[in-house]
Parts: sequence; structure tokens; C-alpha cells
Amino acid sequence: MNEEAGVNVGMDMDFNASEEAIDIPFLAEGVYIAKIQSVMYKTDISLLEITWVLENNGGTYPGTEFSIDGAKVKQNIWLPKSGDEKEMSANGKMTKRQSKLNSLKKFCETLGVSGNTPEEINDAILSGSWGGVMGRITVKVKEDDYGIKEEVRKVESLDS
Repeated sequence: MNEEAGVNVGMDMDFNASEEAIDIPFLAEGVYIAKIQSVMYKTDISLLEITWVLENNGGTYPGTEFSIDGAKVKQNIWLPKSGDEKEMSANGKMTKRQSKLNSLKKFCETLGVSGNTPEEINDAILSGSWGGVMGRITVKVKEDDYGIKEEVRKVESLDS
């Protein structure tokens, strides 16, 4: 309340952000059980962005009492775009197109989902058929120009 002006903006909470704010916790690198929550296609960069949500792991974020179950981690699957057949992949062993298709095929086979063609991927996104698919994900923590982030580096079937 601004006593001089006689104004109260309606805040009925008591807090002090400088004393109560905490650093954003990050998962420890490791293997977790998770399910696919959503799949989004980013047209401008030809990318499937898969959001995994941790489930049935128990445990907390390092140094906190916050449960890791319910945490969300993103996985990127790059899809081929025009010109990829003319450029070599980072390891120089195949074209970018072939490398991207190999990654997609491995993902689909590992989880037993349909997504080998643009039509199958489109159907999966529209129907939500990948939602709820369970897997064992390997999470890595990485720092880049935009800060620290967690990312899915490997996916395995729960049966493996």
C-alpha cells in the first residue's frame, strides 16, 4: 500500500522475492522412466519436438524436496529438408538426409510407433497416438549460449 497516495493495488499476499526465490533445479544426468506428453512439428526448421514427462521414478531434484516425477524434458528429432541430400552429416559418414532418417527410424522402431513417412507423422500428431507411450530416456544436461537445459539423448523401450 502506498500510504501517501492512499492506494492499494489489491495484493493480499506477503512475500519477498529476493529472500524466497530459488535457482531453477535441474535433473541429475541419468536414465528415467517417462511417457510422451506431446509431439509438435516445427515447420520452419523441420523438427519434431517431443515432450516427455517423468513418471514413477521417485526421488527429488538434487538439493531440493521437489519430486522429479512430473518434470518435462524435450527431445528433438530433426526431419529431412530440401538440400540435406547434398550435405554431409557432422561425422562425415553419410548425408544429413540419411542421418536424420536413420534417427527417425530408430525412434519409431524402439518405441513401436508409426512415423516413417510424413503422412504417418502427421496422423500421429493429429490423433495423439504417440501420447502416453512409455520409454526409458537418458537425460543429459547441456549448457549453450541460451543457458543450461536438459535434453533427451537416448530412448529405449521399457522392455529392453
